[in-house]
Amino acid sequence: MKVYLFLSIILALLVLTDRSQAQHPIDIQKLTASGHYYEALVLFEKLPERRVTPEAIESAARSAWGLSLLDKATSYLDQLLREESLSNEKRAKILSMRAMIELHGKKPRVAILFGERAQELLPSATELRGSILMLLGDAHSALDQFGAARGFYLQAFDEVSEELIADTAFRIAEVERHLGNLEEAISFYRKVPVSHERAPEAMRALSEVALQLKDYGGVRVWLTKGRELYPDYFLDSWVEYALGRSAFELDEIRALKRIRQAAAEKYPLSDSWITLLNALAESAEWNTLLKN
Repeated sequence: MKVYLFLSIILALLVLTDRSQAQHPIDIQKLTASGHYYEALVLFEKLPERRVTPEAIESAARSAWGLSLLDKATSYLDQLLREESLSNEKRAKILSMRAMIELHGKKPRVAILFGERAQELLPSATELRGSILMLLGDAHSALDQFGAARGFYLQAFDEVSEELIADTAFRIAEVERHLGNLEEAISFYRKVPVSHERAPEAMRALSEVALQLKDYGGVRVWLTKGRELYPDYFLDSWVEYALGRSAFELDEIRALKRIRQAAAEKYPLSDSWITLLNALAESAEWNTLLKN
């Protein structure tokens, strides 16, 4: 907070400097696009009012957002929304930015209001409308309104840009899981490509859902594949327990014994998942003795 306040004070002081040194508005756009947010804001604050363009205001808002100066970013965007010359598409884009900032600031209800205004301006399917629908899904998810979120995500899935399809599929899977629609959740988790950054989470979720459905062969498949592709994401004791539980239910006692021995070398006996794993192993040993 102190850093943000310091930046705001510095920017305010710069307004008092010689505005004649300001460069062209296009330079603000270039600086923002290259991630030089502070420099872009400094230049914007020094820009004479007669040279301020809507594009410069939008870039200043993006730079302020990039520096987590959310109040300044929303002030710029509100200024831009007062421009009567904005097209419906441009206005929808600015409103969606406003919604994203509100969601980032943990105000999902306010984000929904801006998102709905943006959606109303785009009656036909477009990639922009798809991203707005996705944002509305995120806002409803933040309020645990998973049914509403599901509706927005499903609509967004058919409209978002190609690079957002996997993210949307993952979100749909998550809300389906919250709603208890486990088969539907599996279907959408599997739409996340193994090369995608969400893939480790999706594969982990698939193993958890499989365990919930008592699909023990599926548990083993997803955890084995997950360990192979993303070893750092499958290092915890729950993985050992889930593999042991699958071996127990599939009556693979030797495999269970190996899993138990390997887990004992990595985790303390006090670990709750290891306690459950050991209980399974001991139960299997008793069952074997009774059979004999």
